[in-house]
Amino acid sequence: MRAKDIFNRIVEDDLYRFKAINPENIVRTQLRRHSINLDFPSAHKSKHFVFLKDGTYWLKGKNHPTIKVQSKPQTKEVSIWKFRSILTPVPGILTPPLKWFGIG
Repeated sequence: MRAKDIFNRIVEDDLYRFKAINPENIVRTQLRRHSINLDFPSAHKSKHFVFLKDGTYWLKGKNHPTIKVQSKPQTKEVSIWKFRSILTPVPGILTPPLKWFGIG
């Protein structure tokens, strides 16, 4: 939703009575301060919204119908033998015991 739409809904549902000269700007400012992808000196630590490229805001943690959420990359298991080959001693260099790395 756009900041204007959110402001209009607040007024329509009588959720809050603004006493400011330009109350729509107050709503826009608070949305920006609480958006996870907008970071600036006066931004708030708690984030509840996402600012989208089209200028709209969306609730953090809720799936957007037109935006695909990138899943976490899968971790690849690496054989312990690969690490053994990396940690083989080099002549003249002190090599730590493999147990320091949880190997052996």
